[in-house]
Amino acid sequence: MSSRNNRCPYEKCPSKCPRRNDLNTRYCCQKPCCPCSKCSTQKKPAPTPKKTTSCCGLGGIQAKLITPMTLFLEDGDALLFDLVMPHQNPYIQYQLGSGKFVLGKAGTYMVNWQVSVEGSSETPYVSFALMLDEVMADFATLPLTVGQLACSSLITVERPPAKVSINNYTKDTVYLSRFPPAANLTITHVLEKS
Repeated sequence: MSSRNNRCPYEKCPSKCPRRNDLNTRYCCQKPCCPCSKCSTQKKPAPTPKKTTSCCGLGGIQAKLITPMTLFLEDGDALLFDLVMPHQNPYIQYQLGSGKFVLGKAGTYMVNWQVSVEGSSETPYVSFALMLDEVMADFATLPLTVGQLACSSLITVERPPAKVSINNYTKDTVYLSRFPPAANLTITHVLEKS
């Protein structure tokens, strides 16, 4: 069989294309040029991977404690946020007056929070906990009584709705900072539960 017979019979490739008669590829000039059966087994470009959307976007909520109703927080009490920023996730809501955020969709959430404190009644440390349905999910302890605690936590909600709050976990009364913000919290819905 001559090389002429092995050539692709499809002649729509531009005559100046250096790959017009190259049997190692079905494509020349970076465009498909041959629908014939002789070339159908030749190399083809890799298919474009499909985009997967396991993430729901990064909608969330942010809340701050600007002006505390009292400058102290008893042991076990939740921080009561007084400024909730507009958010983009309808599945995260704040229950005003309770300090609890309701997570209405199953999935994974990133919770970042900070609390500024100015002392405690008797203990030489301050501790706050991230509570998920009244159970401690994470905590941060400051070995001093004046400063800022910060924590980042990934939590998983299996059965919504779930309630999240930041509670005093010191076993003592804690005095919040007089300088705003005394606390800050963001909750971001990271992955949906499949």
